[in-house]
Amino acid sequence: MYENNGYHDGYCYNCAGECATCTGGSNTQCLTCSIRSYLSNTTTCSFCATECATCTGGSNTQCPTCSFGYYLQPSSNECLTTCPNGYYRNINTKTCDSCATGCATCTGASNTQCPTCYSGYYLQPSPYSTMCSSICVINGYYPNSTTNECSSCAVGCATCTGGSNIQCQTCSSGYYLQPSSTNCSSSCPNGYYPNSGTCLQCNDTCATCNQAGPSKCTSCDYPRELINNSCPSIFFPLKTLDLNLFYSYIYESGFCYNCRKRCECGDANFDCCF
Repeated sequence: MYENNGYHDGYCYNCAGECATCTGGSNTQCLTCSIRSYLSNTTTCSFCATECATCTGGSNTQCPTCSFGYYLQPSSNECLTTCPNGYYRNINTKTCDSCATGCATCTGASNTQCPTCYSGYYLQPSPYSTMCSSICVINGYYPNSTTNECSSCAVGCATCTGGSNIQCQTCSSGYYLQPSSTNCSSSCPNGYYPNSGTCLQCNDTCATCNQAGPSKCTSCDYPRELINNSCPSIFFPLKTLDLNLFYSYIYESGFCYNCRKRCECGDANFDCCF
């Protein structure tokens, strides 16, 4: 306030709004400026831009601090209502503060406050759906470099390198990694048996099996026959008769064939049909 020396009435009058102290009622008679004003020349104070809480000039790019609802931009004196990618609006300091590493946008300083991620980082699935990480932390997802998100593996894949069922690294429960491939299936092909999420090869005497070893066969390749869970080699003399099993065998082209089965199939010309 100032005393009106012209009237000498003993009253103090308000300075102009731009002035903190003054010698008269005009903003050109300021001794010091109010908090949201700046000294534009020796005795003149002018209001800051609306965005500025304090300023050194009349532009919103000359703000050391910002008004409510505005945020000081990184490495500048500009106040805006938004922050650039990689920064979030700190309502306490009215500044744009850095997001956590990997976050392209964020609502706070933690890496669990990220709606989107930078390249090389991936937005995680629920319950970590606002976290950016360089890997996918939950099985059943793979890092999708197109979307910067963790996308679902195909059904049956526990871990994978892509969304197809031929891009599996390991398999989910009830599925098995197929021989010499990256495909997960609910069964194994003939000659293999399921074991701890993979298909392992049967003993070479078995057509199918349920475990490793020559006595774990469940079926045999012709002309071998399943005997006590095994597929033994058949080496009988030419045209001999096994009276206990009522089978007769003949050796032909390096193999022993079951005569009875050949005859029952209508091969009447086979040597041992009688």
